[in-house]
Amino acid sequence: MTRSCAPLRGDGRVKNLFSVASSVVSLSARSAATPEELCTAVRARLASLSKAHALTLPASHSNEGGEGVASIQALLVTLLWFYDGIAVNGQRHSRTR
Repeated sequence: MTRSCAPLRGDGRVKNLFSVASSVVSLSARSAATPEELCTAVRARLASLSKAHALTLPASHSNEGGEGVASIQALLVTLLWFYDGIAVNGQRHSRTR
């Protein structure tokens, strides 16, 4: 890859981040009755994405202690913690724990 193509890759990543953020806001707005609920939902969903991302990073890149290899179950529990009381493999997981 030439040096001139490198900024284009970064630009695509930034566009993807804005797309994800926009989707999180849109999904959260569907169920929020107040601005405070919207804020709480967006923050929680973005925190879930951040934690799931950390699970996939090598331990040296993450404060969360990720190993670079995360199970599907760990990723789903982390991504869906916002939906209190989800069940994975018959076990209930609660964000209040």
